[in-house]
Amino acid sequence: MKSGILVLAGAVLLLGGCQSTPNAPVSSRHAALENCKPFRYSCHNSVPLVVATWKPSPAALAASQSISPASIAILQAERSDSSDGRAWLEFQIGRQYFEQGQLVASVSYLTSATKSQVLDSLEHKVALKMLIGVFTEYHQTEKAREAIENYLAYMGDEAEPVYVDLLKVMKTAK
Repeated sequence: MKSGILVLAGAVLLLGGCQSTPNAPVSSRHAALENCKPFRYSCHNSVPLVVATWKPSPAALAASQSISPASIAILQAERSDSSDGRAWLEFQIGRQYFEQGQLVASVSYLTSATKSQVLDSLEHKVALKMLIGVFTEYHQTEKAREAIENYLAYMGDEAEPVYVDLLKVMKTAK
């Protein structure tokens, strides 16, 4: 019975695109995420959240919960020496700009946050979808196509079908 469960677990990891080393101790979330090759939602979502070494200040945490120019200023003033902290701040600032309709301003923050590959899986997915929204809104077809392809590659089988359809339409309109 135990060997059957191990075989099943191995198959799930293999089919899910998550390559991990079962005996390797994971000392940080970043190290655990490095075992997700290729970087896919199914693997990323399975990486347990660990207590972060960096925590936002109470003001930055409160600012992340509201949408306003003052919130952006508070988040921009916050500093972090950790890649996790910087990615979180970039995501929050990009999300704030996006939610306020300042789409162009959101792009560099969201792009940087997703490239770091240390956001939690939900934030990473949301950031990718926001980038798709920005590029389609401004009719930047090539960038939109690339953003959709990045989203589909990351999400795998869990991608929303509307993005598959949108990519097909974009490719036929080319």
